[in-house]
Amino acid sequence: MRGARGLLVAALLCLVGGSAVLASVGRPWVRLDVRVETATATRPDAFVATSVTRSGDEVAGGVRALGLVSLAGAVALISTRGRGRRAVGIALLLAGAGTAGLALRVRADPEGALVRGGAAPVSSGDVRDRGVTGPAVGGAAAAAVLGGLLVAASGGLAVSVSQGWPGMSARYDGPTDRPRRDELTEIWDAVERGEEPRP
Repeated sequence: MRGARGLLVAALLCLVGGSAVLASVGRPWVRLDVRVETATATRPDAFVATSVTRSGDEVAGGVRALGLVSLAGAVALISTRGRGRRAVGIALLLAGAGTAGLALRVRADPEGALVRGGAAPVSSGDVRDRGVTGPAVGGAAAAAVLGGLLVAASGGLAVSVSQGWPGMSARYDGPTDRPRRDELTEIWDAVERGEEPRP
């Protein structure tokens, strides 16, 4: 993992993990099935079954931003060197761990996640809560956990073994202090000085 292969593996882990996180945050993470009884004189046993869902954006604020950081980190791993690459690795390690931690918090306490998401399963008026099934945590939260772990693994690789990874080609570097002069410019300068250009 110390050569170009290590850099490629780390960048791919980061891309796949960040993409999984971003794909999951807009999908339902928590679902609450509610049986609501309607109190009317003509139909005393009538009820309505409904469900309340909350997405990752609603129950785990900040996960989308961490996913974007992860995708940007994949590019930064390729374009940086030395200490800069290690700093990117630390940022990815923290972003991945934070993503996984937020998603695991939702999986451990879905009721609290619904409250944080502003869920109000009981309607107003004469509707009374009859029964609740759940809440259930969907697979999107698990995908976010996995994506966060992949990003953290990418950051861990960058911190531990990035010293042997290659950098970008020198052609991508900025201009040097003294610009390079091509052969035609040197010939023209010789003619201006009155010298006969060499073939």
